[in-house]
Amino acid sequence: DHFLYVSNSGYNNIQEIDAITNTTLREIQIPGGVNVWSMAILNGDSMAVTCSVSNNVIVIRLSDEQVTAVLSDIAAPQGILCDDQYLYVCATGFADMQYGPSYVLMYDKRSLARIDSLPTGTNAQNMALDEQGRLHVVCTGNYADIAGEVHVIDVESRETVAILEVGGAPSNISIAGDLVYLAAGGWGSEGFVFSYRVSDLQILHDESSPLTTTPGV
Repeated sequence: DHFLYVSNSGYNNIQEIDAITNTTLREIQIPGGVNVWSMAILNGDSMAVTCSVSNNVIVIRLSDEQVTAVLSDIAAPQGILCDDQYLYVCATGFADMQYGPSYVLMYDKRSLARIDSLPTGTNAQNMALDEQGRLHVVCTGNYADIAGEVHVIDVESRETVAILEVGGAPSNISIAGDLVYLAAGGWGSEGFVFSYRVSDLQILHDESSPLTTTPGV
């Protein structure tokens, strides 16, 4: 509706903001969660929150701020979203200062039972769903010898249909019509944005030809 929810990692809470009045209504503490990362609305009264350091996802009932479920044993979860059937969680695999195998975990949206674990590239941080029912999973790489990729996964078949080797270190993703934009850092004199098309998965801007901004995208 007209609410904004902001994750505050340092305070382990979710800030609820009325977008019409620009007023903070409350700060919802996430008990047992460490480094809250992102959240997805499950239904009219429930929110799932990834906690990357404590390796879990906590489900909060918004009406009374009570924990109703905890999904455990997830290796440094970050990105999260849901559709009509499933809850998807990016497990980056980060542990002991290195990146292990990374997955998108699928849960039944209502029962919260784990349905599947879909392997991805290194350090799957974020994802978005397109209108064709495909997950576009941003795999950032390890910021060293493994470069960034986007793994496109068909949700119905649970198969990877394409791997886009965009390079660099992309993180956040946004789909706008037939275009996909990736925030890709840039910590020197310029910031970088990559892009590609949804329809044919043609890369338009990658590490070799990024859209440029001021630093730190």
